[in-house]
Amino acid sequence: MRLIAFDAATGKVNWKWDDDGPAYSSPVIATLGGVRQLITQSQKHCLAVSPADGKLLWKIPFATSYDQNSVTPVVAGDLVIFGGVQKPTFAIKVTGSEATPAWDAREITMYMSTPVIDGTTLYGMSDKQRGSLFAMNATTGAVLWKSEGRLGANASLTDVGSAILVMADTGELTVQQKGGNALKELAKFKVADSPVWASPAIAGDRLLIKDKTNLVLFQIKGSG
Repeated sequence: MRLIAFDAATGKVNWKWDDDGPAYSSPVIATLGGVRQLITQSQKHCLAVSPADGKLLWKIPFATSYDQNSVTPVVAGDLVIFGGVQKPTFAIKVTGSEATPAWDAREITMYMSTPVIDGTTLYGMSDKQRGSLFAMNATTGAVLWKSEGRLGANASLTDVGSAILVMADTGELTVQQKGGNALKELAKFKVADSPVWASPAIAGDRLLIKDKTNLVLFQIKGSG
């Protein structure tokens, strides 16, 4: 794995960090304990480096059965939430350059699907039950709600305010309304005939869906 920081104006490489193997997780930037940090997963660790110079701030061991960390970290206050295939979803408390365990939820495991957060509620898809939506308390790790399952192997979740778009790899897009601790399905659309692994892209009232072979543009009509 190599984290590289470029100067956006010139393309000059400012720094590199390459002390572990690759992963599929995307980095996020947050200020925790007064320290600005770039947080991500590598092949065998969860870690943070300084965006200014690439200096390692903290690192904790985290490896899955396939060395395939794919879930992007989620920041909730001073907590950072991580997950991986066949591993409990867990949170660490970050204070500057120190990271300590906060909670873990063995009932929820995630493979490739990154959850979204609204206030103190974390919504996501577990790989258990062949794909099950869930809601968790991001502060305590308590599981608030789980769906029946069979959603698919993977789903991309997009927060659009009062609802969440759930794009399953099966080609089905559902609109899930937030309500209390659960989600309520408002609508379901078949938007692709081949597997969808990419996240949808929203541009105004347009929705772009990329399946295995096509990129399709949909227009969103109506309000709400």
